[in-house]
Amino acid sequence: MRSASICSLFMSTRALLPPAYARLSLIMSGIHVTGIISGMGLRQALSLDYMHYNGAARYERMGLTLYLYLCMLPFFIFLYGVMVLTRVLPLTFTEAFSVGIILFGTFIVEFMYQFLQYEQRVHLLVTAQAMGAVCILVLSYIFLFLYCFGHEAILYAQAGSILLLISLLFYRVHTEWMVCAEKSMHYHLSVQRLFEGIPFIPGMLFNWFIISSNRWIIAYYLSSQEVSSYAIADTVNQFFYSVILMPWSIAYLPSYLRLCINNPEAIPLYEAHNKRIMAHSVIGCMVLCCVGYYFMRPCAALILPSLYRDAYRLMLPIALGQVFILGSYFASCYMQLMQKKIFMAFSLCIPALLNCLLSFLCVRQWGSYGCACSCMISCGIYWLISCLYNSFLLRGYTMSQWTEFSSSR
Repeated sequence: MRSASICSLFMSTRALLPPAYARLSLIMSGIHVTGIISGMGLRQALSLDYMHYNGAARYERMGLTLYLYLCMLPFFIFLYGVMVLTRVLPLTFTEAFSVGIILFGTFIVEFMYQFLQYEQRVHLLVTAQAMGAVCILVLSYIFLFLYCFGHEAILYAQAGSILLLISLLFYRVHTEWMVCAEKSMHYHLSVQRLFEGIPFIPGMLFNWFIISSNRWIIAYYLSSQEVSSYAIADTVNQFFYSVILMPWSIAYLPSYLRLCINNPEAIPLYEAHNKRIMAHSVIGCMVLCCVGYYFMRPCAALILPSLYRDAYRLMLPIALGQVFILGSYFASCYMQLMQKKIFMAFSLCIPALLNCLLSFLCVRQWGSYGCACSCMISCGIYWLISCLYNSFLLRGYTMSQWTEFSSSR
């Protein structure tokens, strides 16, 4: 979805004026934060303990996660409808309908991706992601240029892509899903499992404050032109997520967890190797971002329309923030292995508050560029906190600690 959003960006900037693009950006940001709450942290809880179970127990956890979400879905749909009808959410009918599909369908699509990732069905995963991206691009072109639906065209395209992916993936993996459903019926509506996901909600909300809250601060203090420029810079830098962070989460993290669980006596060696890879990756990506920023300036002048060229100067600090997030991914591997839920939930609290404070202080003097720099600094602080806690956990590691942890599972 993210990579398709990057590709559709070039169509959007040619078809939409800054006010329309700013509204689209704020709607997508609202979908993101609302999806965090409606998802209840279920997928994050699943990712934390999936590798600690065998095949049958894994299907049970997968089934229970989907079962709980589907049970809560009517309540969230009702609540969403009430908020739209009472104008708490100032959306038109067509916006509300497409936003609802994106909001509640994204969880199911991401859950399917997670299932394929854990089952290492890479071919089907890549095929589904490619089909989703192509669908967004084709529908965006049709709705933007042929029907001239404005910013709603992007919402329609994303909603259509989500419906297509749900149909396709359910058709391909329905047998495994039936097994998941049968297993989950033994748990019924497990309050314990529901509470396992709640600690992840604060962390995801804090992450939203770092990544997306700046758009709302800019919208309050500055103009829609500034909002659209910041949103474009942030969207382009999501390419880093698609190319680096997503493959990392699909390939590197499961491999790391599997090695540590199978060879717990070698965890300090694996973690030392993990830190070396982290250092090389962060330094290499920082150099690549800085060099690429200056060499790509002529291309940006050709690709971006004149109304949006101010976005280019915001890309470097936001990209460096993404590099710091990559470093925190490496630093959090051992935390995920040891299931440090509380720390992972609240470790973003200080960076999130710092980002909001710096943005409020900088936005009036330096505009959107000050917000981009505050995001970069906050991501760097988060990486530093993750590295310090990682070192604290590994200090004095013994096999007895792992035995005690394993026996508590």
